[in-house]
Amino acid sequence: MTTTSVPGELPSTAMSDEAYGALRASAALWAGTSVLITNQLGQILVQHVDYRDTCLLPGG
Repeated sequence: MTTTSVPGELPSTAMSDEAYGALRASAALWAGTSVLITNQLGQILVQHVDYRDTCLLPGG
């Protein structure tokens, strides 16, 4: 697994939770939103990114 904690450098394959936390802590301000999108069956849309093992809600 390749990890990075350098601000401005995109991870090549994966980022550890520790590196992700350090990257977030280095930013002066983080603002964003998340949305919950469902279909008629009640299924929730999630996104998977290659640098985390968990799924995320879509947002920005």
